[in-house]
Amino acid sequence: MLKHPEARPTERIETVDTKRIPRAPRATTTEHPPQEIRRSRGIAIATNRLKEIKQLSPGCYSVPASKSSEAYVVTVRPVEACSCEDSLRTGNRCKHRHAVLHMLRKSGVCEGCGVRHWNEYLFEVVDSLTFFEGDMICSGCAAGTASETA
Repeated sequence: MLKHPEARPTERIETVDTKRIPRAPRATTTEHPPQEIRRSRGIAIATNRLKEIKQLSPGCYSVPASKSSEAYVVTVRPVEACSCEDSLRTGNRCKHRHAVLHMLRKSGVCEGCGVRHWNEYLFEVVDSLTFFEGDMICSGCAAGTASETA
């Protein structure tokens, strides 16, 4: 048999049995999302559903679930806690706790109507016969008519 000068070598090449190589573990549906994902989901709940987050008592809030009609009870004082499965199972700060904390950081209650508004929509009272100096009020109360009732 004649061999071509550019022919492949005839010696055997050893192959590797890929079934014996351990695979990386696959993500399962029971794993919990990383903290940054929880935080961004919480901010989305607070941003899109601010009016649905209700204060039940000082430091205790009702937060709507993102995919159902139920609501979870979130406590921020004296100890942070949430009644959702994620928080109970892992002990981590869940998206509902992040939603309440974001809401508290970025919003305030109008001194006139008692409704929670984002801070950018509240105005500080400088000179008024109706409100105290330094009170934060919404545009409806500033104009003399409440925008919403509590």
